[in-house]
Amino acid sequence: MNAMIVQFTTLVIICQLAGRSAGGEWERQSNIIPDVIDEPCPNVVEVSYGANKVMQGNELMPSDVTQQPTEIKWPADANGLYTVIMTDPDANPQVRQFLHWIVGNVPINAIENGDVLASYKGSMPPKNTGLHRYAILVYKQPGHLAFSSWDRVNALDQNKRFKFNADNFSRTFSLGKPVACNMFRAQSAENARSSADVNRLRAVALCAAAAIFTLVRYYN
Repeated sequence: MNAMIVQFTTLVIICQLAGRSAGGEWERQSNIIPDVIDEPCPNVVEVSYGANKVMQGNELMPSDVTQQPTEIKWPADANGLYTVIMTDPDANPQVRQFLHWIVGNVPINAIENGDVLASYKGSMPPKNTGLHRYAILVYKQPGHLAFSSWDRVNALDQNKRFKFNADNFSRTFSLGKPVACNMFRAQSAENARSSADVNRLRAVALCAAAAIFTLVRYYN
């Protein structure tokens, strides 16, 4: 019986990993390095949209991310202030990064208490443009910042979001390198429905194979 428990534990792990990206330096595997940042982040920022977690490259439906994350946390200093950025480097070759969100002066994991520099905008990839990457970056500020040279972006300011560059923003305000980051992928709702079906079938096939293996091992 103990052997069967071990096998079923393995099955659970396989099912959990079915929708996740490969481990290791995911920033390089996904080309977030060099498209957004130039070196791996020392920490992963934990991001949740309700029950949907961002897991270093997993695919989420656009409908999952219409509202800003319900939870976002990272290893933070008690007295530190942080800037959180969400950007899409796959808008198109001319536009390159499209800005989705900036909140500055965030105290320890309390983004609701930060200063909104660009209001949140969910993913909205055009049809047939493939999977877009959405990088979520956290920078530790040198102190409280006024961001006086930044023209704040509200929900209707679409044009101000084009041609954003996270690295340039960081240099402008002396933020240095990100202290934590994460990423998810999304595509248009029309394309995502067919892709999601394929992913579900792949996950089911993996779990079914693992279940068969477990039963064969147990009864032999």
